[in-house]
Amino acid sequence: ARAALFDALTQIGGAEAVAVGLETLQNTADPREVALLAKSLETQAPEQHRAEILAAARESLAMAAQGQLTGRDVGPLFEVFEQYGGADVLGDLEQAAKQWKYYATAALGQLPDGAGVPTLIRMVNESNSPNIPALETLASLSVSNPEARDALLAQVAANRISPNIWPYLSQALT
Repeated sequence: ARAALFDALTQIGGAEAVAVGLETLQNTADPREVALLAKSLETQAPEQHRAEILAAARESLAMAAQGQLTGRDVGPLFEVFEQYGGADVLGDLEQAAKQWKYYATAALGQLPDGAGVPTLIRMVNESNSPNIPALETLASLSVSNPEARDALLAQVAANRISPNIWPYLSQALT
């Protein structure tokens, strides 16, 4: 029902709808609602409320990290970071990768202009054990991103990719 109300706000539009959307964004921690409200606000007022959107996503993710959102999927928050963030969310995603490896590394790979690639490379290089999610993301980006390709090739040349990891990477490479 709340999702339908958010959709209605978007359709109604105007300053009042934006104000209600912003107020609701500031008072919800539900990851799905944060993502729906972000989309609504971005539709109504493009690029005007990105700071508020990212702040709400950060707050919700912090609550999830503290175990306050049990049973809720945090995936929509990572979609918010990748859609409305840029280099300003690198630290958030790197920190989140400690708890949500696949969500965070996928979001890093989808940031505009390859902004997350250096962080992914650092995550792979600094890891004592293979960072499979980061390697998979680099592998999937290697076709279109020279920096990701060079980093992956450097891992191969240094013999840091063991035979049991290749099945994970093969799908990303194809």
